[in-house]
Amino acid sequence: MATPTTVAEARSRVTADPLGLQWETEVYEQAVALLPQPTIADRLGPGLQAHLQAHPHTRSQRRRLEDDALIGRALLGNIQFLGLAYLWWGEGRFSAKAKAELLAAAAIASWGMPSEFLDVAETCHAFGIGFDWLYDTFSVAERQTIATALIEKGLKPGLTAIRQRVRWAQDPTGWNLNWIIVCNAGLFLGALGIWEQAPDFCAKVLDVTLPLFAEGFVSFAPDGGWAEGPGYWFYASAYAVYGLAGLQTALGSDFGIADLPGFSVTGDFRLYTMSPTYQLFNYADGETQHSGLPWVFWLANRFGRPTDAWMERAKPHSPYALDLLWFTSAAKDPTAGVKLLDSRLAGVEVATFFGAWNDTKASYIGIKGGSNRVSNHCHLDLGSFVLDTGGQRFAVDLGEDDYALDGYFDRTIRFQYYRCGSSGHNVVLVGGRNQRPEASAHITNFVSTPELAGVVIDLESIYETCALQRVAALIDRRHFLIADEIVPFQLVTFAWQMHTGASVTLNGSRATLTQGGVRLYLRILTPAGGVFSTADCNPPAPQKPNTGITKIVVNLSAGAPLELVVAASLDPLWIAQATAEPLKALKRRS
Repeated sequence: MATPTTVAEARSRVTADPLGLQWETEVYEQAVALLPQPTIADRLGPGLQAHLQAHPHTRSQRRRLEDDALIGRALLGNIQFLGLAYLWWGEGRFSAKAKAELLAAAAIASWGMPSEFLDVAETCHAFGIGFDWLYDTFSVAERQTIATALIEKGLKPGLTAIRQRVRWAQDPTGWNLNWIIVCNAGLFLGALGIWEQAPDFCAKVLDVTLPLFAEGFVSFAPDGGWAEGPGYWFYASAYAVYGLAGLQTALGSDFGIADLPGFSVTGDFRLYTMSPTYQLFNYADGETQHSGLPWVFWLANRFGRPTDAWMERAKPHSPYALDLLWFTSAAKDPTAGVKLLDSRLAGVEVATFFGAWNDTKASYIGIKGGSNRVSNHCHLDLGSFVLDTGGQRFAVDLGEDDYALDGYFDRTIRFQYYRCGSSGHNVVLVGGRNQRPEASAHITNFVSTPELAGVVIDLESIYETCALQRVAALIDRRHFLIADEIVPFQLVTFAWQMHTGASVTLNGSRATLTQGGVRLYLRILTPAGGVFSTADCNPPAPQKPNTGITKIVVNLSAGAPLELVVAASLDPLWIAQATAEPLKALKRRS
């Protein structure tokens, strides 16, 4: 990834740009701050290391025990900062500290289990780039120690796991889509880093892992979306770029993998799932916030996409080391880049609608269809939405629960947890029951005009007792309509649901949500007699509490077709006069 040529070119780009100069200073300061810290291996401590090696903990249990200081990820971050700082400024104190990190990690008896391989893969990655970037600073004995540890504790266990067809070495569909990219990229990045030490063995690693790595890119097709949500998109796209960049700099080719369908435009997924309030549309096991993404600089440079570069330059926090390596000034905001305000990502069946670019108070709605069975990180949330306006997120997705919960990734148990099941999402809940775990939902119409932007999602297969169609619309780029057409096969009860962090005042068919000094007004347009109420949304321990969250519901029953339409706006006059009339044009086109 970092060669003398790429570093020299990066330094030229950075020093010619005021933001680059600022980030250069900040990266230097972060690298200096690591110097007096204990190594990652020492921070874990010998007692904890011995415990982890002696007991077959799952990754989630390791994560809890280590207080989120997983050796692989933490080590990788340190090596990226210290190693690049050495290449950038040539100061021996940076290489000495990085060397200490690698030698301490090399002394650990085991890096992890083959079946729980993410930590091992990230450790392999750290060792590969550390060995390559700092090669000239190691003695012959140190090179042998580091390379041997990488081979014996990382690369060989990885090849054994692949031979045994562990889950991450197979077709990822229905399991974890990101693992096949992360694990295989980590392995071949390690092998590329120590190639001269064991060329025949490292060539074998590449031969085995490269086809699997490429296989993982099917999840970006056809248009760059990611079914596990934007949180896991960060992880998968990062390792996709790490792998491609490593192949290009080490071997002079990415073997056409970067050109597989969807990957060149995957930056759009991040663009459209980050709302004006800088919160992600965090469906599946995801959080609303995420760290920066220097690899989109690489995407911008590789595919000529200046809007990707704009996203990273606009981030509100400190840079990462690789922000310097892949830095570019060739950036355009979405307006200058002529990006549409609305998107439909057909591969994952997600649609988003913006009131405006570059306005933190603009209205925004994200809504999803897709499949409940495509990944172990999926929730039963077809038709769920988030809603931002006035600088506030008023309709929230609660995100993931604790991965250490019993059976969290067992699909016979997982959906009993509130945040994973349908009760914990902004969906129509029929008969108090979950959506079908094998169900899928498709966008049947998408409209994007200044006056009317919206989507129709066919939810016909998600419940056994009725058919559903959900329509979400942004009116005049300001106001919202959510409509559900319900065709029951028998007498059914159902509940319209919306979770919010706002304070809630109810008045029959009207509700007022107040948050951050902003008021959002809701009104039930149809059916007549529909009223808002609230329902409990706090599950029993040890599930995460939903502190500060209110679930607004509309409870109804029907034995004949019925339409429920809810309007929402910051404008009380518009709410008072709102009708469902605009939806007719949207539904006519479907």
